Amino acid sequence: MNTENLLEEQDVFYDKDEKYNIRVIQDENGKNIVIINDIRFKSRRNIDWNQIEDCLKEYIGKCYQIIETSETIYIGTDFTDEFSHSVDTKKMKGINIKAKANAIAAIGELVQVATNKSIFEDYNGKHKSKARYGWHRYDTRFGIPVYDEEGNLERYNIFSARMLVRCDADGLLYLYDFVRTKKKRAGRLSNRCTVVNFVPLHKMIHESKTVVKQNDVSFTYFF
Repeated sequence: MNTENLLEEQDVFYDKDEKYNIRVIQDENGKNIVIINDIRFKSRRNIDWNQIEDCLKEYIGKCYQIIETSETIYIGTDFTDEFSHSVDTKKMKGINIKAKANAIAAIGELVQVATNKSIFEDYNGKHKSKARYGWHRYDTRFGIPVYDEEGNLERYNIFSARMLVRCDADGLLYLYDFVRTKKKRAGRLSNRCTVVNFVPLHKMIHESKTVVKQNDVSFTYFF
């Protein structure tokens, strides 16, 4: 994807007053990218994953609808631990681990723009009760800003990730982890181009929320 000349107005992505920390844009192919300006972890070194696990607890009890499939994805207590301490997280290095750490600011948006659904069984009972009914996997993308030495926005690095959802015995879909987070080859957006289409989430989906109860557990439903 040639993204170097996609943008022309910096304020589509970056607001100096930080009014838009999370935005969703579309590339020239109409594919969604979540732009994350809320950078909580500046360095790739010494990331405190226990702190990240605590931050993720704000999502417990929420659920989001995937725009492409209209499926509802619930977030339970197991997501925070798996995201922060999974084998995938422990194996990550360099720029990719910093990207996964900062993705915590936009979990809901990453769920909503997920695409390319595929279904897999829980082979050999590897995860036993966690996903005895199998897995759903989706692709999602997000951008992280890169600044120059003077603190000015230079570009965005674009990352892809695989969203892993477990199928529970109660018939619901639960967010489990984002794995294989990696910088896309030649995946960057410069700060001097034109976005083909900026898409506020409330235009992509109904900007509403309600509380639903599933198996005696209340979830805040964003749709």
